[in-house]
Amino acid sequence: MRVAAIILESSTGIAHTIIVKIADTAKQRKQGLQYLCEDIVLESGLFFIFPNSGQYIFHMRNVRADLDIAFIDEEGWVVEVQRMYHNKNEKYSSIKSYRYALEVSGGRLHQLGVNNGLWRVVSELD
Repeated sequence: MRVAAIILESSTGIAHTIIVKIADTAKQRKQGLQYLCEDIVLESGLFFIFPNSGQYIFHMRNVRADLDIAFIDEEGWVVEVQRMYHNKNEKYSSIKSYRYALEVSGGRLHQLGVNNGLWRVVSELD
């Protein structure tokens, strides 16, 4: 997977840069952060690019740490933020369609103040 810098910008002009791996093939999206050691999961973000907007399903099987996930629409706006727990066998998705998803270590998006509708990815879409 290639590495890129994602810039999240708030509607008030606050910006955060997050270094991520890009998952833009079906194989990369399916693999996600599975089977990686906890340290790598906690320090690496993963940016999923889907071919079309939809409501794709995420899971935490074989992931060794909690994650935050931001579901991002076609225009780059964060439509929903959720916490995913590594020790639960749940499925995660947004109630709204999205084209992109950003996974980072659990609690990081909350710590940065990223929430629905007020934040946008302004670089590295496609």
